[in-house]
Amino acid sequence: MTTEAATSKSGLLKWGFRLLGSAVFLTAVFYFLPLSDVIVAIKKLKPAIWFSALAIFLTGHILASLKWRLLISTDAEISAYTTIRAHFAGLAANLCLPGVAGGDVVRAGIVMRSAKDPTRVAAGSLLDRLLDTLGLLILASIGGIWAIGFALFDMRLAIIIAFMILAATVAIGGYLVLRKVSIAAIQKIMQKIDALVADFARQPLRLSACLLLSMGIQSAFILTTILLARATVADASAAQWFFAWPLAKLIAILPFSLAGLGVREASLAAILGGLGANPAGIVAASLLWQSILFGGGMIGGLILMLTSQKTPTPALPEND
Repeated sequence: MTTEAATSKSGLLKWGFRLLGSAVFLTAVFYFLPLSDVIVAIKKLKPAIWFSALAIFLTGHILASLKWRLLISTDAEISAYTTIRAHFAGLAANLCLPGVAGGDVVRAGIVMRSAKDPTRVAAGSLLDRLLDTLGLLILASIGGIWAIGFALFDMRLAIIIAFMILAATVAIGGYLVLRKVSIAAIQKIMQKIDALVADFARQPLRLSACLLLSMGIQSAFILTTILLARATVADASAAQWFFAWPLAKLIAILPFSLAGLGVREASLAAILGGLGANPAGIVAASLLWQSILFGGGMIGGLILMLTSQKTPTPALPEND
């Protein structure tokens, strides 16, 4: 078996595993929740709201691509057009590659063709993901504190907050471990991240702007989900959504499902249902958001296909 065939077979197996994972999680969700209730809730959504949500999603990712550009490019050698195109290609890749990391690899590979420092692209992409994760944890913390202000402290809430702290600790610990790993390629990237952080430390406003922009984009996505939830009569409060949505997104990153399908719904139903919300409406809103993700991914693939440049055929010299 050739290397290409083995790689293709491995990719299909991974895709099949994630598809099976989504099926298992969705089956579990609909075992506890009547599918008919979820369908009724989804039918309450007006098409105009869905298309408005898609527009917000696409706008948010255009801004996210420009934020990423601030982290990977020291000057203007990587154009805004290239980063936007690469970012949307990453969205398309997220539909079939493991977790968010798969999309990151694809988008980084596209911009590296025009980058002066490919290692900075890799380091900046990892820093971009770390900032997004930090932003999600901050939003979840704010949402948790906000939710506690409106409801009595619940042991389930305490367990989830403890999980958040554990996740942050694991992320920080993983970063420290990677700095000590002896693999030359990883060491080179980690050294570049250290240099990148030191560079941004001399211009903290730029790094802070990237973090705030990340939090602003994620907040817009949460508010969009709340808009979808209002249409499906999901009765969770805004505070609860700001608490649960970031956690569900972080959990959905794990490569157990197809683009988080099933995992996100199970996570939101467990967290918000445990806080007293209507689980059927929550799952309906989550599935609608999932349709936005798939729609955005397909648009990303379309953008990549339409903007792909074919190698021109060299002109033959004319005979005198």
